[in-house]
Amino acid sequence: MCYTDDPVRDFERWDRGQERALERLPVCECCGEHIQQDDAVRIGDDWYCDNCIDGMREYINEEEWDEGF
Repeated sequence: MCYTDDPVRDFERWDRGQERALERLPVCECCGEHIQQDDAVRIGDDWYCDNCIDGMREYINEEEWDEGF
C-alpha cells in the first residue's frame, strides 16, 4: 500500500480494503458473524465458527448410551 501525507485518507483506504476482505469470508449460520479464524465447519452449504460448534457440542453419558437413551 502506498502512503500519502494524509494519514486519515491512508487509514480510510486501508479500512475499506479490510471491509472488502471481510465480505469475502463465509458467515456463520448460527451467530451471523463473518468467520475470521483459520478453519471452520461446513455442513452442507452452511458454515459454522468454532464458538458456535462448541456451543452445540454434547457429551455422551456412557450410562445413557448403554441403556439406548
